[in-house]
Amino acid sequence: MTQTIALIVGGSSGMGKASAERLLAQGMPVVILGKDAAGLELAKPICKQRPAVPWKRPP
Repeated sequence: MTQTIALIVGGSSGMGKASAERLLAQGMPVVILGKDAAGLELAKPICKQRPAVPWKRPP
């Protein structure tokens, strides 16, 4: 069994966020990566729409 999951680097703003929103709207599971927690907080509302996981890289 295979499943495609989108991994969006820089997904908390700009083009990365727009890409995450578009893929989520198409029903694709998404993992959103960002370099700071504040930016990922802004991405949380789009994560509630569909299966998505905001993730901050370790220091």
